[in-house]
Amino acid sequence: KAFGLLKVLRALDKKKKEADVSFKSQQFKKAIELYGEAIDLCPTDNDAYRAKLFFNRAVANSKLRNHEECVGDCTKALDLDKDYTKAYLRRASSNLMV
Repeated sequence: KAFGLLKVLRALDKKKKEADVSFKSQQFKKAIELYGEAIDLCPTDNDAYRAKLFFNRAVANSKLRNHEECVGDCTKALDLDKDYTKAYLRRASSNLMV
């Protein structure tokens, strides 16, 4: 069981790093897809990490002016972490654009 979890965590870390590289290269569509895959891999009991993944995908969506998707992902991040200030700020900013 522990080995299986380790495999999942390694795959998750790899997927997040790929998404981060895509984001930094301004390949936002690819980053959105990869963050989504990372979210799917992330254990559901890891709220803080899941919140970060949703927020990262939200930022990538905002770069493409997908403000409704951004608001949705920020809301998911805030459902997982009520103290995520950046998610509140990003959601408010995108709400103004919707």
